[in-house]
Amino acid sequence: MTLRALALLACLLLGAPAGAASGLEQARSKAQTARVDVRTLRTQQQGLRDELNGLAARIEALKAQRQGKLTPGGELESALRRSQELSGQLTGLAQSVSGAEGEVERAHLALHGALSQELTRLRSAWDATTDRAERARLLEQMRSVRGEREAVRAALPASQVPALDGAARGDDPEDLLAQADALRDTQDKVRQRLQALKARITEVREERDLDRRMNDFLGEESMFDDQDRRLRLRSAGDQGLQVAPTQRGSGSRTPWLSAGDSSADYAGPPMTADPPGGGETTAGDDPSRPGGIVAPSVTASDRRPQVDPVRAQALAAGGPEDLTSLEQEAAKLESLARELDGRAGALERKAKTLAP
Repeated sequence: MTLRALALLACLLLGAPAGAASGLEQARSKAQTARVDVRTLRTQQQGLRDELNGLAARIEALKAQRQGKLTPGGELESALRRSQELSGQLTGLAQSVSGAEGEVERAHLALHGALSQELTRLRSAWDATTDRAERARLLEQMRSVRGEREAVRAALPASQVPALDGAARGDDPEDLLAQADALRDTQDKVRQRLQALKARITEVREERDLDRRMNDFLGEESMFDDQDRRLRLRSAGDQGLQVAPTQRGSGSRTPWLSAGDSSADYAGPPMTADPPGGGETTAGDDPSRPGGIVAPSVTASDRRPQVDPVRAQALAAGGPEDLTSLEQEAAKLESLARELDGRAGALERKAKTLAP
């Protein structure tokens, strides 16, 4: 028993839209039939009136011909009898037309109610869906149904026109819903732009944080560079090492310093004697041992490139960007999205209020 009840309820729920459409079609069919009946009766009524008018003219002509005669003519009497019959038929048709017109009014009132229910159903379907194409299709249906209902209202007598819940002239709920849908579409585009802008703001902040940490690292490293000097070391055999400090970018080099010089940055082991030819040589001389044997030499240099970290970060990021401007633009987009949402909501509420 419970399964039957559930199955019946499911059938009713699934068949509700079809039932609503079927009820609307029945109301349309009844109204169409009533209008056809009225037109048929009025056509018959007009035919009898035309015949009666022609017969009246014939009777007048026969009366004119009969003047001065003592015996009545048979044609005149037949015309008079036919005139009476036509008058009786016209009286019956007038009553039939009046009844048919009343039936048309009742059918139109029923159709008006069915159309109003269909508008309510379509509007509920519009509220339930978020598909743009489906909403556009429902709006077209609502406009068509509303136009049909306005035609039905125009056909009703002024005393029989149903009152609608106060829509001001010029306010069309379907147009308001269409405007609200367009605003929602624009709001979605603004939110997409805002999302992309927020992602870019996050990237710029991360790049600036990386730049700051790199500058801190380079600043700490420069403390141990001793002004980024290049040290040239030369082994002088049994005399130890000779040191030549050279500033990067300088055009001249300082002379080689011997191991015994007090101004040298580095000295080798104690030497027993001064080298031949003096204790000091220039950078272009190659010290040699007695007998023409050249002593091996070792050179160490700091070849690290000089790169501006700020410029390197700007080139890697495609150019500097103003974080403040990006944040201001994001704030404007957020404000615009809220404004569009408020306007769309106001139009939707107004459309629901104006809808009968």
